[in-house]
Amino acid sequence: MNSVCVFLGSNMGASPDFERAARSLAREIASRGLDLVYGGAGVGLMAVLADEAMAHGGKVIGVMPALLVDKEVAHPGLSRLEVVDDMQERKVRMAELSDAFITMPGGLGTMDEFFEALTWTQIGVHAKPSGILEINGYHKPLLEFLDNAVAQGFVRDVHRDMIVVHTDPGRLLDTLAASKPPKASKWISPKPGANPTSGTSKSSGSSGIRTTSGRYSTPAERELATLTGMSQLLHTCRTEQDVFDVTSEYLPVLFPDATGALFLPDRGLGRLESAFTWGDASIPGFSTDTGCPAVGSNLPHSSEDGPCGLPSCAFALGNTDHHALCIPLSHGDERIGLLAVSAPVPPGLKGRVGLAVVAAENVALTISNLRLKFDLIEMSRRDRLTGFYNRHHLAQYLVEWSAGEDAQPLGVVLFDLDRFKALNDTYGHLAGDKVLQAVGDRMLALLQENEDLFRYGGEEFLLLTQGTDLDSTVARAETFRAVVGDIRVEYKGQSLVHTTLSAGVAVCAPGRDPESALADADEAMYQAKRGGRNQVAVAKS
Repeated sequence: MNSVCVFLGSNMGASPDFERAARSLAREIASRGLDLVYGGAGVGLMAVLADEAMAHGGKVIGVMPALLVDKEVAHPGLSRLEVVDDMQERKVRMAELSDAFITMPGGLGTMDEFFEALTWTQIGVHAKPSGILEINGYHKPLLEFLDNAVAQGFVRDVHRDMIVVHTDPGRLLDTLAASKPPKASKWISPKPGANPTSGTSKSSGSSGIRTTSGRYSTPAERELATLTGMSQLLHTCRTEQDVFDVTSEYLPVLFPDATGALFLPDRGLGRLESAFTWGDASIPGFSTDTGCPAVGSNLPHSSEDGPCGLPSCAFALGNTDHHALCIPLSHGDERIGLLAVSAPVPPGLKGRVGLAVVAAENVALTISNLRLKFDLIEMSRRDRLTGFYNRHHLAQYLVEWSAGEDAQPLGVVLFDLDRFKALNDTYGHLAGDKVLQAVGDRMLALLQENEDLFRYGGEEFLLLTQGTDLDSTVARAETFRAVVGDIRVEYKGQSLVHTTLSAGVAVCAPGRDPESALADADEAMYQAKRGGRNQVAVAKS
């Protein structure tokens, strides 16, 4: 056991014993060299736990949704703070970083985290133990509730027994380190006559994904359970790569005798390339304009419907020795890719076509939702006119940079469009918007991999560059100033006034408050304006 996640309250609670227990647990975790993972807050018992662990040389990793960072409850001095998009992603990330979970007194959020971690162990998402540090009988009603759930037939004894309870932090950690996941094969009642503990569960690779085998009386039961397990894990995916990791574990189990591949478009090249394969691993991609009936119709195509006649396709459906099935991955009007499966005849894919279609629909829906979520998040981070990041995202960016263990010097350039107010007053705000759009397009085209642009104010823009020095930052500021100075914008047949930039430059070393560097760049920018505009000034060191 290398790390422990602790769920606890963002309030102090009514008894000073809660604070004493948090300090005691933090010292015990730090003394054992364990990483402490928690919710990242700098208030209540959460702050007490983090501060005490760091005071005793411990490494503390906080995970916090951007919403709470914006409410200014993030701890400013952690070993590392990871900012995620939402509460569900927070729980997934804390679970990824941890080898065990401990719950202390807390409120609704604490209970939500406790039960989610416990449920994931129960259904086999992970095999990590959970414990409660009991203080003054705080969790007694909760444990009585669970005992009643066992008595009423809703929770099995083996799952109730997963919860380790101690009043001593050291004994709790010792017990968690020695814990093993429950051996119960299912968390629902078995069918009459079935052996509830028969069969085995095997781990598929290092991803922690669990597949079932040997515990079901018919192949259909096994397929349904495996498909259900895949669907549950797809709900936890945060990236498309997560989707590929899950499906590459489960699809070979669903179709163990088959060759298969999941194809995604190589955007811009007009081809579908395999994201992963199983069975015969030497499956090439193919062009989307070859007349593939599944791609063309956006409907499943089976070899039983007749050959597709595509000599370049590894799943060419004219081979009578195999039953092949190609299923488009789509959701609504969005075409995502293709799932292709081929099995030798007999039995081919007899009785499993519906299974493949449902699996493809689950994959397509997950990828579509992830892309929609990404688009919505990206839209929330962007300024509509310029395409630059907004102030909301700037706050998150600076928190992550400040907390980074490998943070590099940050180049800071604050630009201001010269005489922009006069342009608005003369030609109107629609003309001003057109200038902002033109400037945004031109500046975005100049961005390098280590750079980001933010709309800092009405006509103020911020360029942040990681891993740079003062001379390089000044050179980049001059490049942007020169390019923007060449922009000519027409509005209603009129050529608008010549657009120029004034810029202030500063560099923020790791460990420095970036807000102070922004203030220095702001002062330098006003120095450039006082000096005649359309120039770059460097902040005084």
